[in-house]
Formats: sequence, structure tokens, C-alpha cells
Amino acid sequence: MALQLGQTAYLCGGPRRVVLVTVLAMCQDGKLAISLARHWVQPGLGEAANDFESAVLDAVPEYGIVLGKLSDAVVQSQAMRELRASLVEQGLVRRWRFTGLTMLGRQLRRELQESPVGLQAVAVQGVAAIPDAQLQPLAMRWTDERAG
Repeated sequence: MALQLGQTAYLCGGPRRVVLVTVLAMCQDGKLAISLARHWVQPGLGEAANDFESAVLDAVPEYGIVLGKLSDAVVQSQAMRELRASLVEQGLVRRWRFTGLTMLGRQLRRELQESPVGLQAVAVQGVAAIPDAQLQPLAMRWTDERAG
């Protein structure tokens, strides 16, 4: 079963992991800029490539926003609800329990953990897979994840 990056992130780490992967991808593409010292996110250049990038860009005002508030806004977005619904539809996430995975979802998550690379590794493993030593502590603070 082929999953999109956001679906993989949700399956392996939940809504905040989806935001983490999306923000990192957008920073790599120059669509966002993050001040590591102040945790301040500002819009960069470029258009949104998918619904999640649109949700992120919609939540970032022209003057910028603190990373934690951006994360909170995207977690509550329509794009996140639609992503969860797509996983429910595929039988990977329980319909009535927000984070509960089905047996099929747990099996797929185990398979995904075998050999991820790049952003796929961040989607699967979370903060621990971020190669940038400066971004790792910042990501830990706003995602409530622990590295290693």
C-alpha cells in the first residue's frame, strides 16, 4: 500500500509529525524560513504543492508566526481532518478513536520502519531522524517528541 508522506507521518507519529515533515519540506524548498533563535516562521517563496502546504501557508501571516502556534493551527485544519479521513477510509485508523490504529495500520507502520531515508525517515522516526543538529532541539520543543 503506497502512502503519501503526510499519511506516513500521521500513521507513525500523529498530527504533529505531519506538521513537522511538512514544515521541514517547505524549508528545504525555500517556501518557509525559520529563525532558530526565536522559533519564528516567515513565508518564503513559492506556491503550495498540496493541501498541507496550503494549510501551513494560510496559517503564516506576512510578518510571521511562532512555530508552536503554526503547528497548533495546522493540527486543527481541514487538511488534517481530511488526511485522517483518508486513513480511516483505507482501514488504517479507527473511525471513532482519534489516534488509534487498526491492526492493518499497526502492521503497515512496522513495515514502514524498516529502511526509511530522508523526509520519509523523519515521517517514520520523528525528530530523531532530523540530520540538522540545530533543528533537532527546536523540533523537540514544538512537537513534544524526544530525539533518540
